[in-house]
Amino acid sequence: MSALVSPVWYFAYGSNMETATFQGRRGISFSRALPARASGWRIVFDKPPVVPGGGAVANIVT
Repeated sequence: MSALVSPVWYFAYGSNMETATFQGRRGISFSRALPARASGWRIVFDKPPVVPGGGAVANIVT
């Protein structure tokens, strides 16, 4: 028996836009990738890096 899965929109930047990283390292598959705009939202780098000197972590907020 298979469960129905609702689509989820995922907005990516930086290395998360690389298919090998997204599917390989993250273990996430997708049905399609396309450019998009999140009108009315903005990107904020509001999370501390996981390791000192590491890359920035962001969210999109209204």
